[in-house]
Amino acid sequence: MNSRLLIIHPEGNIKNNPNLFYFTKELVNKGYAVTLFSRLRPGIYQGELFEGAEFVYFTSDRSQNLKVKKALLKQNFCHIIGIDDGIIEAAKLATVLNIPYSFLSYEIFFDHELIRLNNPTDLKHKRKAIKACRRIQFAIVQDRVRKQILSKEYDIDQDKILLMPVAGTGIRKLDKTDYFHKRLQIPADKKILLYMGWMDTILLGRIVDYVAFIPENWVLVVHSRYKYDGTIPVDFPSEKIYFSLDSPVESIDDMGILLSGCDAGFCSYQASYNSPFTGDNITYIGLSSGKTTTFLQYGIPVVVENMNLWDEIVEKEQIGIVLVQQSDLNKLDALLNESMKKKCFDYFEQQLDLKNYFYPILEQFESKRKVNSKTNVINYFLFLIDQRYFILKNRVKKLLKSLIVNHYSLT
Repeated sequence: MNSRLLIIHPEGNIKNNPNLFYFTKELVNKGYAVTLFSRLRPGIYQGELFEGAEFVYFTSDRSQNLKVKKALLKQNFCHIIGIDDGIIEAAKLATVLNIPYSFLSYEIFFDHELIRLNNPTDLKHKRKAIKACRRIQFAIVQDRVRKQILSKEYDIDQDKILLMPVAGTGIRKLDKTDYFHKRLQIPADKKILLYMGWMDTILLGRIVDYVAFIPENWVLVVHSRYKYDGTIPVDFPSEKIYFSLDSPVESIDDMGILLSGCDAGFCSYQASYNSPFTGDNITYIGLSSGKTTTFLQYGIPVVVENMNLWDEIVEKEQIGIVLVQQSDLNKLDALLNESMKKKCFDYFEQQLDLKNYFYPILEQFESKRKVNSKTNVINYFLFLIDQRYFILKNRVKKLLKSLIVNHYSLT
C-alpha cells in the first residue's frame, strides 16, 4: 500500500523545530517515506535529513520551481501536509493528485491585525489559506486556546482540529556540564539562567534590563538560534550577562550540548504588533513555544513571562517561576530544588510528549490511505497553465517596468 507523504514547509527550519523534526521521524518509524518541500535558506543549517526523509527545495526561480513541482507530481503520495502558508500549495497539489491533505498550523495570522497593518500581500495570502482549508481532512494546532482561535480565523470546524504541542519525544536526562562556563569564561560558582531563541537588537536590549534583578550567584546567558550579526547593547554589566550569538546548534538533536550547561530556562515573550507574526500570535503563544517544552523535556525549570496559558501551567504544576514583575527573579534559587526537576520531567512526559498526540493523527492518515491516488489529468493541466501564467505575468511586469524606466531615463 502507498505510504509516501509530502510535507510542504515553506519556512524550512525543521532542524530548529522540535515538534516537526520528531513528528517526521515518527512518521518514518511507522513506515512512511517523507518528502519535505521547503524554501532553500542558505542562512540557516538545513543539510540532509534522516533515512526515510528527504529535502526537496524551492527558490525564487519560478521556472525551476515548476520543474520541481512537476517531478513531485510524478511521485505516488498518499497525503499532503501543508504547514502554515504551505497549505495553499498543498491544496493545489492534492487536487491534481486526487489525494487528501491536511493543515498543520504553527503561526496564526489575525484578520484584525492584517487589516490594521494594511499589507495587501499578507491579506491575500490569508484569504487563499482560508480557501485552501475548506477541503482539508483535518488540521493540527498546539492547544485548546489556539484551537478556538484557528477555528475562528481560518473557518475550520473545531471537530476537525487535533492537538499537538510544539514538543519532541521522550525525556532527556543529562549529566550537568560546565559547557557555558568554559566557553564563555563564566566563574565556576555561578548558576546559569539561559535565554535561547531568535534574536534581534530590540529583543537583546529588552533582555539586558532583567540583569539588575538577578541574584549575585546567577548570570544570564543569551544564546541565538541562528548566527547573530547585529549589534549588542552597550554599557551592559558584563559580569552578569554573557552572549552566545555565534554558535547556533545545527540540529535539535544537539540541544543537549547547551541544556546540560544551564540551571534554568528563561521564556519571555512580548507582542510587538509590528508584523502578523509578532502580534496576537505571540500573545496567545501557549503550547507553540518550543523553547519552553524543550527546557522541560530536559528537566530544566523555567521562568515564564507574558505567556498566559504557560503562566497557569507553571504555577499549578510547580515547574518554575511566573515572572509578574522583574524583581521576582530574586526567587531563582528555588529552581535548584531536585524535586522541581522531577516535576518538569513528569509534566513533559504526561502532557507534552509528542507520542501522546501522534496516534490520533496517524489514524487520520491510515483512514484515507485507500483513496484512489491516480492523477486527475484535467486538474494537472490546469495546474500547469496556472503556474506558467504566473511566471509569464511576472516576466511581463518586469519587462514593462524596464521599458518605463528606460523611457524616463531618455526624456
